[in-house]
Amino acid sequence: YDTAAAAQQEPPPPDSMEQTSQDQLNTNSSVLTHLITKANNPSKLVGSTDILIREPAITIINSIKNRSIDQEPPRFIICILTEIINLYKWISPYPEIKKSHSKKNYWDQIEHACEWLTLCKTINRQLIENMAVTKTFNYGRGDKFVQGDSFAKVIEQGLLKSEFAVDVIECIINEVKTQTEIPVLYAVDEYNGLFGKSAVQDWEKNYIDPSRLSLVRHFIDILRPANRLRNGAYVMAISRTGVPRSECFSTKKLLPGMGIKRSQPFQSSVISNLTMKEFQLFIHYYKMKSWINCKDETEINEIYNLTSGNPLLLSKISAWN
Repeated sequence: YDTAAAAQQEPPPPDSMEQTSQDQLNTNSSVLTHLITKANNPSKLVGSTDILIREPAITIINSIKNRSIDQEPPRFIICILTEIINLYKWISPYPEIKKSHSKKNYWDQIEHACEWLTLCKTINRQLIENMAVTKTFNYGRGDKFVQGDSFAKVIEQGLLKSEFAVDVIECIINEVKTQTEIPVLYAVDEYNGLFGKSAVQDWEKNYIDPSRLSLVRHFIDILRPANRLRNGAYVMAISRTGVPRSECFSTKKLLPGMGIKRSQPFQSSVISNLTMKEFQLFIHYYKMKSWINCKDETEINEIYNLTSGNPLLLSKISAWN
């Protein structure tokens, strides 16, 4: 989906979305609002946050709905032509890293781990109180979670004792991948960042391979056949961030080597730029919010040709207008 600015109607739940939901701007639900990062939240600019339902969203939702728990979890890799920075911050230079106390030759990123725990707590608030640890998990310096401890307690301890936040995430992943009662969605933006080069440096200024970052390692391990979700689905978006513009943007180009191996089997989809119909819908709502002032079709066509229907460029040009 693409985020946009408008206030119309509350969208139907994901499991009831049909083809008629496409080409409509819908007021965002409270859950989806939390998934939009504070830095990229359009509501700060125009007073509301909404989504435009596009393909392949409907196809993916229907495939997940029709899956069988006995089947291999479906995997979808979405190629996004618009550049958005998200997961790449995990492999970007950051001043605070520390050696893992529990795994030799690994490095922990405490702040990123706490951010993830906070997001997990926010979007799963109604579930975590009723989900419990099924076996003892040791972490920290003699601390442990025991059978029956709620996920809410686990997350709170991870945030309270932030030094061990990465270990707490490992505990959560180990639990959710084996349970079958509640469907689990593994969703990662800029997924190819897990398998690229890292700009994170150790204390001796040597670059750390992403696989040696504990946080990255936990989210790669759940892709292995032996660790796969027992009841869930994988949806991963890959971007062209860091790839020369002269390169073609195929899945193999954007997700080479180990990334392709860990992702098999998967269905690949490309999210293209806006069609003229979608573009005109954006223009209409931007005009409603007084964010842009197009007087005639000629100006609209000029903006479309200038942006090639790229929603990010459209929002930037509209803001400059």
